[in-house]
Amino acid sequence: MKKFSYYMKKFINLLPALLIILGALLIVIPLINIFTMKPLIRSQYMASYWGIENINNEVSLEYEDVESIRLHLQNLYDQQKISNDSKGLKSDGTPNGWEDSFCAYSEGTVDYLDATIFGVGGNFRAFHDFEFMAGGFLPEDMEDKYLVVLNERLAWNLFSSADVVGNKVEINGVKFKVSGVVRDQKSSSLDSRTDGDGLRCYIYYPVLMGLMNTKAPAILCYEAFLPEFIKGVALSDIKNALPQYNEAEHSLYVVSNTGRFNIFSILDAVFPLGERSSWMSDYNLPWWEQTAQAVEVQIAFDVGLMSSGLVIILLSVGVVIYKRRSEAD
Repeated sequence: MKKFSYYMKKFINLLPALLIILGALLIVIPLINIFTMKPLIRSQYMASYWGIENINNEVSLEYEDVESIRLHLQNLYDQQKISNDSKGLKSDGTPNGWEDSFCAYSEGTVDYLDATIFGVGGNFRAFHDFEFMAGGFLPEDMEDKYLVVLNERLAWNLFSSADVVGNKVEINGVKFKVSGVVRDQKSSSLDSRTDGDGLRCYIYYPVLMGLMNTKAPAILCYEAFLPEFIKGVALSDIKNALPQYNEAEHSLYVVSNTGRFNIFSILDAVFPLGERSSWMSDYNLPWWEQTAQAVEVQIAFDVGLMSSGLVIILLSVGVVIYKRRSEAD
């Protein structure tokens, strides 16, 4: 009994120190986790230099809607310009002084494998800071329209190598030449939740139209780089440019990536818990937006752990100070 009392007393004396160590671990481990997630959202961090607005749809956009959005945003951009440079859209209908991109995607076959085929338009490469294992992205000039970019997993499944630039693949019965291989994000825990571990490739949007043998495929994601002359104006402008946008009905999901991953924005997006997921269950989100949302939730969880660790340390230090003062008295 005396031995038990001795060890119990020793444990109680050590308890504040053990709790301080636990609190420190609850701060350090989530902090490391947050930094390791940064490469998974490379394109979102580009918002440090641009005002990025991202639209994902429950009610799909048509290609004609993209033309209407471009014209509306170009007019607003021209009104805010100080210089008297050329105004209006470029002769090919693309933005003048700002950038946008859009994509549609469909399930199909690449040689003998099922994969997700992304049809991209606009300056898609500027929005998605891909790391290439070989080659590069689809050129904007579209001189050779039958080019394809493979993701790392698809390249390895087809050729057992990523060094496959120039090789030919068949997509839905049409021959394409590989122009590049994109390195996949490396997070098995997120991949399983965000389609990040899927097989996918990227081709030009007009070519996807031809492969589907239907009318223009629905635009499921539209993105724009807009100058942020006044905070919040770019987000308001793009909402006003959308022909079907109704915030109360959640028919279109519009998110600003500017400052998206600071702690206040994350807490605002994640809390109340479950509110966002309840009305977003019908959205067909691309994998990069799924990843961004998963990262938001993970960072919020990590911040909660860090806050708990800080509280534990402060309480433990308080107990130690109180105990020493009591012994001194």
